[in-house]
Amino acid sequence: MRRVAALGVALGLLALATSASGSAPGPIVGVSGNTARFHAQVSQTSLVDQAFLAWGQGQTWGAPFQVLFKSLGPIPMIHLGTNAKGSKTKQAITPAQIASGAGDGYLGALNAAISQWGQAIYVRPMGEMNNRGVLWFTNPATYRKAFARISVIVHGGDLKTINYELAKLGMPPYSGSHEQNAFPRVRVLWSPLAGGVDPEPYWPGGQFVDVGGADIYREAGGDPPWTKFTDIYSFVTGNHKPFAAPEWGMYGVDDPIFVRTMCDFLKAHPTETEEFYESRPGSIFDLGNKTKSRMAYRQCVTPLAAPLPSWAAPPATQRALKITPSPASGAGPLGVTFALQAQLSVPIVHWTVTFGDGGLKSGDGAPPASLSHTYADGASYQATLAVFSSPPYTAGATKFLAYTTVDVGGDPLIRFEATPSSGRAPLKVSFRIDGSRLTHFIQGWQLYFGDGLSNVNTGALPRFAGHTFAKAGKYNVILVVVSAGQEYISVAPIVVS
Repeated sequence: MRRVAALGVALGLLALATSASGSAPGPIVGVSGNTARFHAQVSQTSLVDQAFLAWGQGQTWGAPFQVLFKSLGPIPMIHLGTNAKGSKTKQAITPAQIASGAGDGYLGALNAAISQWGQAIYVRPMGEMNNRGVLWFTNPATYRKAFARISVIVHGGDLKTINYELAKLGMPPYSGSHEQNAFPRVRVLWSPLAGGVDPEPYWPGGQFVDVGGADIYREAGGDPPWTKFTDIYSFVTGNHKPFAAPEWGMYGVDDPIFVRTMCDFLKAHPTETEEFYESRPGSIFDLGNKTKSRMAYRQCVTPLAAPLPSWAAPPATQRALKITPSPASGAGPLGVTFALQAQLSVPIVHWTVTFGDGGLKSGDGAPPASLSHTYADGASYQATLAVFSSPPYTAGATKFLAYTTVDVGGDPLIRFEATPSSGRAPLKVSFRIDGSRLTHFIQGWQLYFGDGLSNVNTGALPRFAGHTFAKAGKYNVILVVVSAGQEYISVAPIVVS
């Protein structure tokens, strides 16, 4: 009787919320486990597939990140645990060690892999942190630091800004891959357990959370903690964050009332995404032998499914991109008109042309049909056209690039050569760099290898640099040299089979 009464109160509160707020938008629906199996059970087309990763998985063992992400598309959700490979009881790293920087190698690899993935993804660090049963249960202050460090490194961006944020939290600096993985495409999810210890002390701060959520389960012999679940909802939305339910399910019981109550909650409360736990043969959570709950889900939750959101749309593809000089050579001073052709599968929102002599032009929208530029001195210059479908508009974020050479009678202003320029993976490439013809002091340089990794330094150019390309693909390696406040860009193409 206590269970029925408690559920009746919960349903009454949810009905009241629905009448007060009207119909809420449906969530992006997902599941942990086998999406095809779940579709057969409840006719749900899952846009989110959640995987639970042990520490190091995707980098040093298991399917590589890129293979893993592709298998979980269109929107992967990856939960980062601290457990060791093959163990549910042993930690590979503690939250305190993560906060101290001991896990930066793995987080840097994840940052690079997310950049290379280039599509929507949820990253869920150490969920249910308020659950005494998880390995990463620790004091709130330590958890907040570990979560913040993961969030900052995953999102990446300017290294000085990253380390400024870490220093404010009393954490050591970071020096690994810092490709920019900006919200809304990349969404870091904070998600305690409804029914665990008070979750609010574990809140790391809104600047480190993109989406907040809560897990809820129906256990045999107990009432689901709906009041605490809605309390977390209120806390998350009170901090101006979207709400999610990344785990909800039933421990070996068939309870359609629980499913319908969750459905009523989703109708009454705007929820960005929900993931049922779980669809896997033999699991006590699987709906295979829960006929009543399976029918309730099919009838109520499945119809709520939202379409793929705009922030998760497939990445832009290049249809046509070309920069053509006329004339392409001659004695200086040489006036050159560049014909520009640019077309992506989505609208172009920004463009940049570097002329190779320190000159640069840029603008919003698609580039003009042509641009003119005069080269004063005798040298060979590489001009580049970069277009962007979304910010940031930086060399490190360049995915759509065309380049050409203008010969004004002389050696290259910056020599940038790759040896070899093609071969089988893993391919070790040596880059020869010579900027001796630049007449001004070199303030710094950046190398972007096109595979999510980079090398950024201040001071003089190195004569040589090396990199190993682990996977097959076509890469435009970009060298950016900053001299007297001007940027000089050179490109070396690499083909790995």
